[in-house]
Amino acid sequence: MKKNLAKAAVMAIVGVGLAAGSAMALTYQPQVNEIASWGGVFQTDDLTDLTAYTSVTDPVNVQDNRPLDESVKFTGDVQLNGPGYVGIGGLVNDFTGYDSIQIYVSNGNENAWDFAMWVYDQSANTMSFGTEQTVAVGARTKLSFDLSSYTGSAYAYGFYVGSSSLPLGDSDDSSYPDYTYEAKVAPVPEPATMLLLGTGLAGLAGLRRKRAA
Repeated sequence: MKKNLAKAAVMAIVGVGLAAGSAMALTYQPQVNEIASWGGVFQTDDLTDLTAYTSVTDPVNVQDNRPLDESVKFTGDVQLNGPGYVGIGGLVNDFTGYDSIQIYVSNGNENAWDFAMWVYDQSANTMSFGTEQTVAVGARTKLSFDLSSYTGSAYAYGFYVGSSSLPLGDSDDSSYPDYTYEAKVAPVPEPATMLLLGTGLAGLAGLRRKRAA
């Protein structure tokens, strides 16, 4: 009887923790299957000028979907004369109820590149960007975007990689792949999941101490 009551207490604590975490979960965190479906790609030498954006001739290629480490690897070729950027992303139906987007990005290129999240408002034809971060070769960082002023649908979002000083390529010849970019994208663990895990472990530890006594 006492054992059943202890188990019930642990489950109740876990349930409260999960509910509290869900109430605070206002961050949109795309999961692996959504990230793997990203297919929209652009390249540009000027992020501020939408008329300078062009589609990449060889679209983004999802080389590897790794469910074990919950990441997706993107590679592709870019044809740009000098410095520039390539953007990768997809569509989301609704941002209502979320105040930010977060993803992890790893740099698999041969140089330290600048990464940032972007959101495109289709109805207003405007592009906005999160805080840009320079990511070293082999390093990983968390990218985020403030959604506090975004409600409703018709938004595309994703991330870009590039540099204002380092050349992504040196030719506009689409038959010549002059640079290959590589980035791994992974979701950020949700606060509710982390809270649930911590609470569950604490409950198990308590049960073990009680049994030992």
